[in-house]
Amino acid sequence: MKTLIVPVACVLLAACHADQEDPSSFRSIEPVCVEDDDLPVGAWDCSEPLVIDCNDASVPDEIYVRLEPGQCDGVTLQDMDGPFPPGEHDIVIIDGISNDAVCTTELTVTDAVAPVVTTERQSMWPPNHKYHDITLADCIDEVLDCDDDWVAAIDWVSSDEPDDDNGDGNTDADVVIVASDAVQLRSERQGGSNGRVYTIGFTVTDGSGNVTEAACEVAVDHDQGKSKGGAVADEEAYRVEAD
Repeated sequence: MKTLIVPVACVLLAACHADQEDPSSFRSIEPVCVEDDDLPVGAWDCSEPLVIDCNDASVPDEIYVRLEPGQCDGVTLQDMDGPFPPGEHDIVIIDGISNDAVCTTELTVTDAVAPVVTTERQSMWPPNHKYHDITLADCIDEVLDCDDDWVAAIDWVSSDEPDDDNGDGNTDADVVIVASDAVQLRSERQGGSNGRVYTIGFTVTDGSGNVTEAACEVAVDHDQGKSKGGAVADEEAYRVEAD
């Protein structure tokens, strides 16, 4: 079974930076107590709300809390655990000693980047003219997105061989879309061909409305020997559209 959802928490939230070695270390906001007005450039001041993009690797993972002179020694500010997916989040910094809130603000996480989808070619054998059930869960290898609130749906399915032609058996309706994420494909190919390749076209839509179009191939090889190799995707012969 392949990984279907890969939310990678980077910086403050579940963002998708493939170069982040240990994203789990950025699943919380660490408060820093200060008693003066000198904050680092670009620091997040708890007196101000913050709006960030979930794919921005430069977002700080610290929030600065201003207290009166001498007060920082008397508090133990607690980290606020994430991750923080796209949306609005109330940030409340608690003093672990008194259990009182010392600062409240708002974090707004936006997402304008479409999911990154990778697929894996599937195969059917033997070519005995029987249906195989293929789902998008079979086809999708992974989805990288700021959160796991995404939906995949089939748009169309095509074949590079005719529905019923010489050398592939006396059958038709080789493609039957049975659900938004599932299709029945007939395991057959023309005897003199280089194999049959079905292509499943689908879209992945995340919780922010960003859309990615993707496609997955399902092959029926000519044979299992090395003489012809794997099925080769030729020009589309016909297409079945999803309702």
